Amino acid sequence: MDADTLEKIRREEADLTQKLEALRMILRAYGADAPIAALSAAPTIVAPTIEVPNGPVAAATLTPKTGREKVSLDRFGDYGRSVVQAAIDECRSHLGRPIASRDMVTLVERRGIEVRGNDKVNAISALLARSIDLKPNGRKGWTLSEEYHENERRLAAKLLGEENAPQDFDEILGADAGKTDAPTSPFHGINL
Repeated sequence: MDADTLEKIRREEADLTQKLEALRMILRAYGADAPIAALSAAPTIVAPTIEVPNGPVAAATLTPKTGREKVSLDRFGDYGRSVVQAAIDECRSHLGRPIASRDMVTLVERRGIEVRGNDKVNAISALLARSIDLKPNGRKGWTLSEEYHENERRLAAKLLGEENAPQDFDEILGADAGKTDAPTSPFHGINL
């Protein structure tokens, strides 16, 4: 893809993020801010592979503070993979809102996965910090990383075919999406 196309995609992503935030505000105003079930059923995305002389390997980066390698989900052992996958699923269901490590422990354990260690918050933080799919946001908590979103975009383009990939919000929802006679805002008709 050329730089212009990537820039258009980034602008579209920013527009979609703004629209999503507006929709979330409307949902909260009506008391319907529960996660959308369809998002939690999204497929697992694995980091892209890079061809090297000895065969393909998963792409990896280093964590800034420790210099330790960040790895894709398939590079974790069974225990780590189950904890990280549960955390990814929770982040997906929270629609971009960060989840604090302490809350993440509770959410992961509600899924029937025990977080091991004397200090469960530190234990889960150490695991999640190694994942290329998760981004730490200080005390606010964890969200999905840009690498994760980029992998989702690549998978969507691959599944749809580059030429069939949706180009904008209206194309994703359909040309008539949102075009009704009903008010689209909880503040419709109110002058502020």
